Amino acid sequence: SMNVQFHYDDQGNVQGTEGFMRDITQRKNAENQIKKSENYYRTIFEHTGNATILIDQDRTISLANSEFEKLSGFVRDEIEGKKKWTEFVVREDLARMKNFHDMRRNEPDNAPENYEFQFITRQGDIKDILLNVANITGTKKSVASLLDITQRKKAETAFHHSEKRFRTLFELNTAVMILLDPETGNIIDANPSAAEFYGYSLETLRSMNINQIN
Repeated sequence: SMNVQFHYDDQGNVQGTEGFMRDITQRKNAENQIKKSENYYRTIFEHTGNATILIDQDRTISLANSEFEKLSGFVRDEIEGKKKWTEFVVREDLARMKNFHDMRRNEPDNAPENYEFQFITRQGDIKDILLNVANITGTKKSVASLLDITQRKKAETAFHHSEKRFRTLFELNTAVMILLDPETGNIIDANPSAAEFYGYSLETLRSMNINQIN
């Protein structure tokens, strides 16, 4: 860049000029690197695959990606700078998560990075979320990634219910029932009717091989 300074006489006529040039190449290069870095991280932020938000110290969401729009039911203009993350959390989880938020900024080593909570959508639907959240170094901001595990939780609940029903039927069935490892013949489990039939305690029977039973 070049700066020019004009010199005038008493009548206001230009008597001469003085100029100097400054090499701003280094500054321009630094600015270009910053822009490239910003574009790089914004691309990652937008296309990470998970709903992701940037959170200010006062709990306001300053940035949200398109996946968070899909998860929440709100568009970016309704979220960024307008909504706090607390608006998306069920009441039962709110106090715990506020405590984590403050702890992350005041006692970062004690704040958990991963935990589950329940998320409220615009439509009022409740979703189970696995949250990963971390501070941004040198700031009071944090970045949070939200993974929707609602279907997984439903599958886990259905499995546990099914397992409980099977266990009840297995334990109370009057028929002799034994579960075997097909490769070794080791008894994996046996019901009380089997223990009574073979004359062993359940603990002993469950530690035996089928070939040991007379």
